[in-house]
Amino acid sequence: MRKHVVVAGVVAALAATVPTAATAAPVVRQASGADAESITAALDAFRTDLGGGTTAGANGSFGDVRREINWDGTPDNTFSDPGLLPANFFNANSPRGVLFSGPGTGFLVSADDNNPADPDPDLVEYSSLNATYDEAFGVFSAQKLFAPVGSNIVDVDFVVAGSETPATTSGFGAVFTDVDGVGSSIEFLDARGVSLANLPVPATPGNESLSFLGATFDAGERVASVRITLGTGQLALSGSLNDVTQSAGNPDVVVLDDFLYGEPQPIADEPSALDFLGEPKKITLDALGKKGISFQVHSSEDVSIEASLLGTAKRIKLGGKANVLLAEKSLGFGSDGKLTLKPKAKLLRGAKPFKAELRVVATDRSGNTSKLNQGVKVTDKK
Repeated sequence: MRKHVVVAGVVAALAATVPTAATAAPVVRQASGADAESITAALDAFRTDLGGGTTAGANGSFGDVRREINWDGTPDNTFSDPGLLPANFFNANSPRGVLFSGPGTGFLVSADDNNPADPDPDLVEYSSLNATYDEAFGVFSAQKLFAPVGSNIVDVDFVVAGSETPATTSGFGAVFTDVDGVGSSIEFLDARGVSLANLPVPATPGNESLSFLGATFDAGERVASVRITLGTGQLALSGSLNDVTQSAGNPDVVVLDDFLYGEPQPIADEPSALDFLGEPKKITLDALGKKGISFQVHSSEDVSIEASLLGTAKRIKLGGKANVLLAEKSLGFGSDGKLTLKPKAKLLRGAKPFKAELRVVATDRSGNTSKLNQGVKVTDKK
């Protein structure tokens, strides 16, 4: 997975709170039921949301607008059960712009019943790992399914198909099978690793059920990766537990069928995204004069920083002036973004409570600039 930037900030002597990402609500399509028909309408609506045609081109491409993966063309034996699927198979062997990773030991596509090296038609739907699985799992398209091994989590990063260029997409959806209860979800993350949404997968208790969950983002947000959590259990190459519907007390084992997502597009060379973690909104006159205001600004890429603290209250005299530059500081490329702005004592002499403003201007190595402003209330009481 790409390295995500954590955004952090704190004000001296004040407790910080962690804000959630400010984004518009995504368009969510979801359904769950006993068979493929139960989820088809929701899945087709999601296809419409993403756009693209109705006939698949090379490498699951629909009009260069949407991509789909149904696993069924994955080569038998070598890259399907018993062989593991390479994490970059759908960017190298069949370029579709996705890379898999996660905390497990690999990824496994289930076998089908016409595998020449596996004439037993019963060893489908991961029944090679546990004989009960072909009665627990269902399929949406053909026979093959997909899941991580040794973990119930799979991370999907988007790249320009057939390249290593990081990319983003407008939305992502997946078909799940045998979601018996809570625990399955898809988390959508932007290029900084900030969560855009973390959505639960709808459940239908019972064997061989199917669930669909998909979300598209239409307010400027772009999805750089998704984290898929599958139930509360996991597949293992040996000793895979029965699913919860076969034996009470066992974990809910969930696997995946089709993936659908917008065509991965390269990340544009845009101005850096700046933010505070915890918003510096209030400080006392005493603390400002003795220690100054401390905070941390992180960016989506390496930047130089110009920061200033301004007195902006028009009705309150501050050092004899209505508006005044209280303090400023610069940081070069490669810094950690930590700053303390402390006004000179004479600027605060005789000052009464007033409104101030933090202003940050960041410049990336391509010369693009980004700005970040934050109002600060300077009080005479804690």
